[in-house]
Amino acid sequence: MSLQSLGRMITPENYTLDLLQTCLIHLHGIVVPASPEPTPPSFGDTMNRCGAALICLTDVLRVAMLLSEPLKEATVETLLREFDDFINATDGLLRWTNWESVYPQSFIPLARLQQALDTTCQVIAFLIKLDERLQSAVIASTKAIDIALRVWCWRDPYNPSRVHLSPFMTEYRMEETIGMICTYTMSFEGGQAILSALLASSNLRRTFVKAFFDRLSQLTEIANQNPERGGAVMTQLKFMAMIAGFLGQHITFYRMLEKRGRFLGKACGLASQICSRGFGLPIVPPTGASLFHAAFVMASDTVAAVITVLNSGILVWMLKGISAVPQAPSFSSVEAALDKLYGYAFHHRSLPALSHALKGVPASVSQAVKRIDKVGTLYTGLVMEVERNEILVGTLEPRVILCDNPADNS
Repeated sequence: MSLQSLGRMITPENYTLDLLQTCLIHLHGIVVPASPEPTPPSFGDTMNRCGAALICLTDVLRVAMLLSEPLKEATVETLLREFDDFINATDGLLRWTNWESVYPQSFIPLARLQQALDTTCQVIAFLIKLDERLQSAVIASTKAIDIALRVWCWRDPYNPSRVHLSPFMTEYRMEETIGMICTYTMSFEGGQAILSALLASSNLRRTFVKAFFDRLSQLTEIANQNPERGGAVMTQLKFMAMIAGFLGQHITFYRMLEKRGRFLGKACGLASQICSRGFGLPIVPPTGASLFHAAFVMASDTVAAVITVLNSGILVWMLKGISAVPQAPSFSSVEAALDKLYGYAFHHRSLPALSHALKGVPASVSQAVKRIDKVGTLYTGLVMEVERNEILVGTLEPRVILCDNPADNS
């Protein structure tokens, strides 16, 4: 019986624990055949086998979600006992795989990797939704996508035919596991499913938000100590930008920002350093601008949360980060980023915090602000906006007046 047939034959009407047990045994047999293989399987074969097994397991879990509570409870207990064995078998297959087969220079293997990751993430999301006690299974599932942590590829800009292995490995601890899974997979539907499941759980949500900021801090340290890894750091920052929009909708994120918001600013500064110093990436238009802008999106998309709960410290970090970027390739990105900052600040009536942050920032930032004001990009949000007589934001003159006290604007 094929895995596809096995998964589809299970319905809420015919579901039994014996059938689940049979399914898990069958999955184990597919991933690790009874007779030893004479040679390691190729990367593609491993992906096909793991992917088929995970798709089948996903079908089973979809059914389990519809079961009555007593049967669902028994299913959880079975998974807790059996799932680790299945994942360990998968991990063994990954370690036996011929990794050199990844290197034929096409994006087909990477597409297979993405498909397998997406399916695995769907399984993890189902496990989280099924029962929080399956956290151990979530951690074990990381072994099934250990490939994502070891072989998530970025192209060498000086030698595009070469694929680098990601230099970032992590221990299988809950905090790092969740943070890394979501960091690498937010571009997939499965990654978003995981995050949605995590944020729906009060216990796991706090754990993940903490992991998110810990990861930002770790990336900063890695890039500062190992400049040659700047390209891979940038890749992760891009994925973390996708997460920020989800996090900004939850109060836990607001509270964590109060304690850890400075890491967001540091990440922006790090992005600008990568652009200005190179860090293994060629700084030519439009590369510098696009990389910087991608990283700044991570911050600007969460500014709505930042400026409603924080003092202006994080904004200072972000704006100072801008100043390190070479003006030629990145000026348009600076302008666009500041446009977002102003827009969020105006919408949330937090212009005083923004104006305070802009005091004392480097001249290059001030020039970008003046240009925005002059061309009128933000005219509707900036001209003579007086909020309860607390702040005067701008004028039609090619200058910017940013003071907390209108009396100082003479």
